[in-house]
Amino acid sequence: MKKILSLALIGATCITGAGVAFAQSSDGAAAGNQIRAERPFGGRAMQKAPFDVNVTKIDQGVVITKTSSDAAVVTKLQENLDKEAGRIGEHADMKDVTVNKEKLDNGIRITLTSTDADTVAKLQNPPKQMERGMGRGHGHPGGKMMDMEGVDISVENVDNGVVVRHTSTDPEKVKALQEMFAKRQANQQAAQ
Repeated sequence: MKKILSLALIGATCITGAGVAFAQSSDGAAAGNQIRAERPFGGRAMQKAPFDVNVTKIDQGVVITKTSSDAAVVTKLQENLDKEAGRIGEHADMKDVTVNKEKLDNGIRITLTSTDADTVAKLQNPPKQMERGMGRGHGHPGGKMMDMEGVDISVENVDNGVVVRHTSTDPEKVKALQEMFAKRQANQQAAQ
């Protein structure tokens, strides 16, 4: 499997006239069904994971549920629950985050809430927060793209994975997207 732009992909990266698209897919339908946003608040934003992730917005925050039908995966999720919940809830710019952790029969549930409206917005819209991670060499390779004004992001489910498109009607934004993506791809390929 090749890594492209710090994403574990079996698929294609494409620079288009209206922006950038990248696809994550798998040769097998079962594996394709497992492609999920494994760490929606940082780390690699998309990678093959042997579990399903569901992020649900609630009035004062979010509920993150990770589940699997594989007992070994469930055990690992539960063993890492404290570390995972701590990593998500300890951002310095978020005030009064309450983290509730729960072990489920088939995985884990982490509920993040706050009474501070700005913090709730940050919890519910994590792509805007990925920019900070990018500065430290962490985060999604599209973090800067996600934070650009005038850039639309769409995710399309396909039979063997997902396709994410970054588009803009502003020619300068399109050029910036294409250059940023091409540079990251070249750096990743050079590192292999």
